Amino acid sequence: MDPTLQKRLIGASVLIVLAIIFVPMLLDGSEPTGSETLPLIIPDPPERDFETRVIPLDTTDPAPSSVAEAIGVAPAVDAAPTSNADALTTVDTQAPTRIDAVSGDAVSSVATDTKAPERAPIVSDPVVAKPATTPSPTAVSGRFLVSLGSYSNTANANALATQLRAAGYAVLTDTLAVNGQNATRLRIGPYATRGQAEAARLAVKQLRADLPAAISEVDDTPATDAPVTARSAASAQVWAVQVGAFKVETEANSKRDQLRQAGFAAFVEKINADAGTLWRVRIGPENKRSDADTVKAGVKRRFGIDGIVVPYP
Repeated sequence: MDPTLQKRLIGASVLIVLAIIFVPMLLDGSEPTGSETLPLIIPDPPERDFETRVIPLDTTDPAPSSVAEAIGVAPAVDAAPTSNADALTTVDTQAPTRIDAVSGDAVSSVATDTKAPERAPIVSDPVVAKPATTPSPTAVSGRFLVSLGSYSNTANANALATQLRAAGYAVLTDTLAVNGQNATRLRIGPYATRGQAEAARLAVKQLRADLPAAISEVDDTPATDAPVTARSAASAQVWAVQVGAFKVETEANSKRDQLRQAGFAAFVEKINADAGTLWRVRIGPENKRSDADTVKAGVKRRFGIDGIVVPYP
């Protein structure tokens, strides 16, 4: 195509586009819409009847005893004041006429007893102040003890033990070698749970703040089955069967897994005994002692292990 013709076509196209855009704008002659003014009429306030009173402030007159007197309103008066506040009035609406047994005259059914009712004297017993006493934690069967240190002076250890026993604690004393010398070790307990032992430890610290009280554990596994009365009446009768105590944790876990594969609810319990850390393998717990005996017999039949029935925990 001829370049000149091409330029003319482009220029004509541009003019057509501009005409399409600007011609309608030029032809639109509508005037801009102005703002509308609205009248603001505020209504008159309603007419009200106001009453003005002047209250004289005279310091010589006594002050009114109530608000009613201050605004000029007469106080209310009781319609029928009673002469005796303690008078009792009885009204019998359906009873027949009564006849006096002595005079034979009729007795009125409405009677007013003007005599005040007699009141029994109040006698208060003397209050005797009693000294406040703080009960000491009671030790029960368990594996948790509170160690109170070892003492090379036997007399001091015995005096401390006497003081603790007087406070209600069960004191355990034994002799052990410390740095090549004999010493007396003092402990209180045992306690069934660590929480009970902690409560006893805090109470002892209040009694003697200088004591090095610390919680320790012992292996409380009995040599034979625990008796049925191993627990007090206030404690829950829950039982478990111990099948062994191991010094190596992996051996205890292996025995636990073996028992679980056979259908027993076995678990491992760790204790920090004086002789070292032990991992006890137990089965249970069982709510009935007879169920624990059945589990023990099943372990004996399946694995040939003589378990021990123990209270739990």
